[in-house]
Amino acid sequence: MEYSNDLLKKIETMGADMMTPLEISVLLDIDEDEFQDDIKTHGSAARSAYLRGYIRTVHEIKKNIRDLCDTGSPSAVEQSVGFIKEIEQQII
Repeated sequence: MEYSNDLLKKIETMGADMMTPLEISVLLDIDEDEFQDDIKTHGSAARSAYLRGYIRTVHEIKKNIRDLCDTGSPSAVEQSVGFIKEIEQQII
């Protein structure tokens, strides 16, 4: 499917709001199956827009958790250890 720049910006914004692809397709009146396929297709504009928004929010959340670690929050430290393990699995 071809996506206009305006539609891609909306997809990115909704990704940042942590909306699921199903929710986005319903709200933007996009064919659900086609959008889901596009989100799963590496290199598609829809996938890039969605992931850019989603990952930006994940980044902010992780930064907040890291800041909480500095204050001594035990649950934040525990979550950070999980993040470290996830990163190590991807790069080692």
